[in-house]
Amino acid sequence: MEISLQDYCDLQRKVSELQDQVDSLTKAGRTLTLADLVAELPIYGVAFDGSSPHYRTGVSSPQWNAFILLAKKLHTSTPQFTQRRYTCNGSSYFDKSREIEPKRIADLTPDQVDLSVAMLNELIPIYNKYYEACHGMAQVNFRRNGPEFIAMPITKQRKV
Repeated sequence: MEISLQDYCDLQRKVSELQDQVDSLTKAGRTLTLADLVAELPIYGVAFDGSSPHYRTGVSSPQWNAFILLAKKLHTSTPQFTQRRYTCNGSSYFDKSREIEPKRIADLTPDQVDLSVAMLNELIPIYNKYYEACHGMAQVNFRRNGPEFIAMPITKQRKV
Protein backbone atom coordinates (compact mmCIF):
# COMPACT_ATOMS: atom_id res chain seq x y z
CA MET A 1 0.00 0.00 0.00
CA GLU A 2 1.38 3.37 -0.97
CA ILE A 3 0.49 6.71 0.46
CA SER A 4 1.39 10.14 -0.74
CA LEU A 5 4.08 12.21 0.90
CA GLN A 6 1.42 14.68 2.05
CA ASP A 7 -0.61 11.92 3.77
CA TYR A 8 2.54 10.59 5.40
CA CYS A 9 3.45 14.04 6.73
CA ASP A 10 -0.09 14.55 8.04
CA LEU A 11 -0.01 11.22 9.86
CA GLN A 12 3.42 11.96 11.28
CA ARG A 13 2.18 15.36 12.54
CA LYS A 14 -0.87 13.73 14.20
CA VAL A 15 1.33 11.15 15.92
CA SER A 16 3.59 13.93 17.17
CA GLU A 17 0.61 15.92 18.52
CA LEU A 18 -0.79 12.88 20.32
CA GLN A 19 2.61 12.07 21.82
CA ASP A 20 2.89 15.67 23.04
CA GLN A 21 -0.51 15.33 24.74
CA VAL A 22 0.54 12.11 26.47
CA ASP A 23 3.86 13.68 27.51
CA SER A 24 2.15 16.78 28.92
CA LEU A 25 -0.12 14.61 31.07
CA THR A 26 2.70 12.47 32.44
CA LYS A 27 5.31 15.25 32.82
CA ALA A 28 3.09 17.15 35.20
CA GLY A 29 3.55 14.29 37.65
CA ARG A 30 0.07 13.12 36.80
CA THR A 31 -0.74 9.62 35.73
CA LEU A 32 -3.45 8.88 33.21
CA THR A 33 -6.80 8.00 34.72
CA LEU A 34 -9.85 6.37 33.19
CA ALA A 35 -11.36 9.84 32.83
CA ASP A 36 -8.43 10.78 30.57
CA LEU A 37 -8.93 7.68 28.44
CA VAL A 38 -12.69 7.60 27.86
CA ALA A 39 -14.24 9.46 24.94
CA GLU A 40 -16.83 11.31 27.06
CA LEU A 41 -17.85 11.63 30.68
CA PRO A 42 -21.35 10.95 32.03
CA ILE A 43 -23.76 13.84 32.47
CA TYR A 44 -24.46 14.52 36.12
CA GLY A 45 -26.69 17.54 35.99
CA VAL A 46 -27.80 20.74 34.34
CA ALA A 47 -26.25 24.15 34.93
CA PHE A 48 -27.33 27.63 33.91
CA ASP A 49 -24.74 30.25 32.97
CA GLY A 50 -27.12 33.19 32.68
CA SER A 51 -27.96 32.78 29.03
CA SER A 52 -28.74 29.12 28.45
CA PRO A 53 -28.87 25.86 30.39
CA HIS A 54 -26.29 23.20 29.56
CA TYR A 55 -25.37 19.69 30.67
CA ARG A 56 -22.60 19.22 33.21
CA THR A 57 -20.11 16.37 33.19
CA GLY A 58 -17.26 15.53 35.51
CA VAL A 59 -15.50 12.92 37.56
CA SER A 60 -16.68 14.06 40.98
CA SER A 61 -20.19 12.74 40.59
CA PRO A 62 -22.13 9.67 41.73
CA GLN A 63 -22.68 8.78 38.06
CA TRP A 64 -18.93 8.61 37.36
CA ASN A 65 -18.41 6.59 40.55
CA ALA A 66 -21.01 4.07 39.34
CA PHE A 67 -19.16 3.68 36.02
CA ILE A 68 -15.84 3.23 37.87
CA LEU A 69 -17.47 0.52 40.01
CA LEU A 70 -18.62 -1.26 36.84
CA ALA A 71 -15.12 -0.98 35.36
CA LYS A 72 -13.71 -2.73 38.44
CA LYS A 73 -16.52 -5.30 38.76
CA LEU A 74 -15.84 -6.37 35.19
CA HIS A 75 -12.51 -7.81 36.36
CA THR A 76 -13.73 -9.64 39.46
CA SER A 77 -12.00 -13.00 39.48
CA THR A 78 -13.99 -15.99 38.35
CA PRO A 79 -14.68 -18.28 41.33
CA GLN A 80 -13.35 -21.81 41.49
CA PHE A 81 -15.67 -24.64 42.48
CA THR A 82 -14.41 -27.67 44.38
CA GLN A 83 -16.49 -30.80 44.77
CA ARG A 84 -16.94 -31.49 48.46
CA ARG A 85 -19.06 -34.64 48.62
CA TYR A 86 -21.84 -36.65 47.01
CA THR A 87 -25.33 -36.87 48.42
CA CYS A 88 -27.41 -40.02 48.58
CA ASN A 89 -29.29 -39.08 45.38
CA GLY A 90 -26.06 -38.70 43.42
CA SER A 91 -25.83 -34.90 43.31
CA SER A 92 -22.75 -33.06 44.51
CA TYR A 93 -22.05 -30.24 46.91
CA PHE A 94 -19.52 -27.70 45.77
CA ASP A 95 -17.56 -25.11 47.69
CA LYS A 96 -17.05 -21.83 45.91
CA SER A 97 -13.84 -19.86 46.31
CA ARG A 98 -14.02 -16.18 47.14
CA GLU A 99 -14.38 -13.77 44.23
CA ILE A 100 -11.72 -11.07 44.35
CA GLU A 101 -12.58 -7.63 43.02
CA PRO A 102 -9.80 -5.16 42.20
CA LYS A 103 -9.77 -2.42 44.84
CA ARG A 104 -8.29 0.27 42.60
CA ILE A 105 -8.10 0.92 38.88
CA ALA A 106 -4.30 1.03 39.32
CA ASP A 107 -4.46 -2.68 40.22
CA LEU A 108 -5.63 -3.55 36.70
CA THR A 109 -3.30 -4.72 33.96
CA PRO A 110 -3.02 -2.58 30.80
CA ASP A 111 -5.19 -5.10 28.91
CA GLN A 112 -7.85 -4.91 31.63
CA VAL A 113 -7.75 -1.10 31.51
CA ASP A 114 -8.21 -1.21 27.72
CA LEU A 115 -11.21 -3.50 28.14
CA SER A 116 -12.72 -1.24 30.82
CA VAL A 117 -12.22 1.85 28.63
CA ALA A 118 -13.86 0.07 25.68
CA MET A 119 -16.83 -0.85 27.89
CA LEU A 120 -17.15 2.70 29.26
CA ASN A 121 -16.92 4.16 25.75
CA GLU A 122 -20.00 2.12 24.88
CA LEU A 123 -21.98 2.56 28.11
CA ILE A 124 -21.51 6.28 28.83
CA PRO A 125 -22.99 7.50 25.50
CA ILE A 126 -26.02 5.27 26.11
CA TYR A 127 -26.49 6.75 29.60
CA ASN A 128 -26.02 10.30 28.25
CA LYS A 129 -28.55 9.68 25.46
CA TYR A 130 -31.24 8.65 27.93
CA TYR A 131 -30.34 11.43 30.37
CA GLU A 132 -30.78 13.96 27.56
CA ALA A 133 -34.09 12.34 26.60
CA CYS A 134 -35.37 12.69 30.17
CA HIS A 135 -33.98 16.17 30.75
CA GLY A 136 -34.36 18.06 27.49
CA MET A 137 -35.84 21.27 28.89
CA ALA A 138 -35.03 23.47 31.87
CA GLN A 139 -37.44 25.81 33.63
CA VAL A 140 -36.01 29.32 34.01
CA ASN A 141 -37.55 32.33 35.73
CA PHE A 142 -35.92 35.63 34.75
CA ARG A 143 -38.11 37.49 37.31
CA ARG A 144 -39.07 40.03 34.67
CA ASN A 145 -41.83 37.62 33.68
CA GLY A 146 -43.33 37.63 37.13
CA PRO A 147 -43.89 34.23 38.69
CA GLU A 148 -43.85 32.44 35.33
CA PHE A 149 -41.13 30.02 34.31
CA ILE A 150 -39.96 29.72 30.72
CA ALA A 151 -39.10 26.32 29.30
CA MET A 152 -35.69 26.51 27.63
CA PRO A 153 -33.97 23.70 25.72
CA ILE A 154 -30.77 22.45 27.28
CA THR A 155 -27.80 22.84 24.94
CA LYS A 156 -25.60 19.88 24.11
CA GLN A 157 -22.54 21.83 25.18
CA ARG A 158 -21.28 20.12 28.31
CA LYS A 159 -19.25 21.86 30.96
CA VAL A 160 -16.73 20.03 33.12
